[in-house]
Amino acid sequence: MGLSRHKTVGIGICAALLALSVLLWPKSSSEREKRNRPLASESRLYSNVRAADYVGPTLCSECHEDRYQQWQGNLHRRMNRLVAEAGAVLGDFDDRRVPYAGGALLLQRRGKDYFMGLEREGSVHREYRVTRTIGSRYLQEYVGVQVRGPEPAQSPVYQTEIRLPFGFMLRERRWLHQQYFDSWYGDEYRADGSLAVDVFEPEQAPWRGRCAWCHNTYPFEKRLARIDDDQQIGSGIELLFEDHKARAAPSEEVSLLPVDELVSVGISCESCHFGGREHAVQGKSIRFAPAGEGIEARKQAPTIAGTRQDGRTINSICAQCHSVPTKLFANGAGVRNSSEALDLLSGACATRIKCTDCHDPHVPGPGALAAAQSRHLEACVGCHENLADADAALRHSKHSAETTCLDCHMPRIVQGMDTLIRSHRISSPDDPEMLSDGVNACNLCHLDKSLAWTSEVLVRDFGASTLLPLDARAAGEVWLRSSKRELRLVAAGSMRANAVGALFLPLLVEKLDDPVAHDRMRYFWAIEAVRGAPLSDDDYAVAGPPSLRHRQAAALQAAHSR
Repeated sequence: MGLSRHKTVGIGICAALLALSVLLWPKSSSEREKRNRPLASESRLYSNVRAADYVGPTLCSECHEDRYQQWQGNLHRRMNRLVAEAGAVLGDFDDRRVPYAGGALLLQRRGKDYFMGLEREGSVHREYRVTRTIGSRYLQEYVGVQVRGPEPAQSPVYQTEIRLPFGFMLRERRWLHQQYFDSWYGDEYRADGSLAVDVFEPEQAPWRGRCAWCHNTYPFEKRLARIDDDQQIGSGIELLFEDHKARAAPSEEVSLLPVDELVSVGISCESCHFGGREHAVQGKSIRFAPAGEGIEARKQAPTIAGTRQDGRTINSICAQCHSVPTKLFANGAGVRNSSEALDLLSGACATRIKCTDCHDPHVPGPGALAAAQSRHLEACVGCHENLADADAALRHSKHSAETTCLDCHMPRIVQGMDTLIRSHRISSPDDPEMLSDGVNACNLCHLDKSLAWTSEVLVRDFGASTLLPLDARAAGEVWLRSSKRELRLVAAGSMRANAVGALFLPLLVEKLDDPVAHDRMRYFWAIEAVRGAPLSDDDYAVAGPPSLRHRQAAALQAAHSR
């Protein structure tokens, strides 16, 4: 995703915040040196943003051993890892050759090193030594430096770490190009049969200019410097403060994170708690807000308490990274993941709930399709006390006890890495803006019912004034045949986990010729789930050449139309 997308979304959020003021918004010698280093400010001003203010997670573990052990298995910790770390690499690099688009992906281990090669016209066109991993739950991507290519030996491409073009889907142990898991791409092939994106010529943009900013821990002053230089990367707490000290000494490469100065590879304590030296060494209380010499709240910025009890504070910290720009549904809800903080801000509970009411950032969550946990429902009835009683909740929802607040008010309509996840824009099932798009929480379960049926139920049982089209066809069919890509993907994702999904198998098979690799992958997964069995490459080679896929799709359509 480009910086311009971040900037457009971030500036809009920042303006809204300022206008409305409703932001919810190894014990090593180096660590011993940090402990004994004088305070960043000799005036004894509390400081938690400068490099000298950061102590690293090992020092934190001396008092918080339980949290440290939880963090060791945390998804945050594994968001980035160095290849040299034991167990970091989850992809299959054991002398693999994966054909793709007339060339091939080559994967090798040589001693302790991992290599990704790109074969074109029968020979290795480029080769990269893998340096870092990205992710560990659904997908693992890789960062590396070029060690072989057509450029002269002195070219900077041999020193620049970049995001490599293929990732490893962990659920099915499959290597795929970025187009298969990143929805920003369009058609995989042009009309003449050539690749729309030359996968053998990866983008040479430095990895430390984009992904690294949300996947690692570093002094907060680095993030503030980007804001001051109009190079924002998120829509969180950094929008509320400015750093006069940094402005007096601008950096020439403010957009490139100096990864040799990271506090930790991956996300550790001080990404959220800010620099902990004042707390760990001086015994002062943690402040959940940036502070220090030269740090000042921006004019008209809302005041935050700087405590873990304050929703504005906590949510603005999470929003540093969970604010990736995305296409929106009609009501403003994000279509794809990593925009949860922006969704929460735009929903009905923006001023009443904080991320940590539902999520413990120290431990992995239960997964995208897990049932609602008790803490999730407690967060709801914290305000809606009249629904804390089980019988009252059933009368309100007119559903069985298995259906919870989240199913109706936070429906699974967001494209995650592997499946649909819940929208964090908390709203009503009869939200007229969302209904105008045709998508609604009711038909995610009732795929076999029509939009007309849903309209009648919402009006009769909930007093809604709906804008749903009075279409007599099953919602699953309406969505799958929609001209709106996001509705088609919501349908496919819902069918994967729904007993009535089998009714739509012929329609899903029709979608296997979709020209967008990301979308085709989602239909492929839905078909496998509905069939209850995987599809082999002989059945359907999801990443195969168009001519082969077209023949296989036709055969599957014929088989399922009988």
